Amino acid sequence: MAGKEEQLLQRAEVKLAEGDFKGAYRDFKTLSKKMPEDPRVFFGLAEAALGNPEVSAQEILLSYRRAVELDPENPLYLTSYGNYCLETGMLDRAEELYRRAAEIDPDNAPQYYSDLATGIYVHGREFVGRIPGLTMDEILRRSIRIFLEALGITWERAKELMEG
Repeated sequence: MAGKEEQLLQRAEVKLAEGDFKGAYRDFKTLSKKMPEDPRVFFGLAEAALGNPEVSAQEILLSYRRAVELDPENPLYLTSYGNYCLETGMLDRAEELYRRAAEIDPDNAPQYYSDLATGIYVHGREFVGRIPGLTMDEILRRSIRIFLEALGITWERAKELMEG
């Protein structure tokens, strides 16, 4: 039985890579019942759901969350979940996920921080006025602070460089 499930998983991953989101989603959904402890299944389910407008945002979030629960040390799962959180206005959760990825994979931490800072700026603007207390100044402040972390410099050093 495990061989058939692995074959179905491979087929679902191929469908996903080829852009057959609905077909991949169906296969991953089937696998989620047969392989409920495999993080690849739930990550694939979330990724396939992104291209399937019939799937709710809640289901996508739950699938990403389950993948991360099953494999909490996987930076790809963390940042993909984090990116979805950015797109849906869950900026604090996104920051938490990207920071965890940076802790797990310090060699790539500057890239994670840069992606996070850019994501907060790009997606955060959409939620100004829709999330209580979120202003454009707050978006800019957070983005700049995280970009400085990506560069590994302080605000004071950044000002020296800009003035210098």
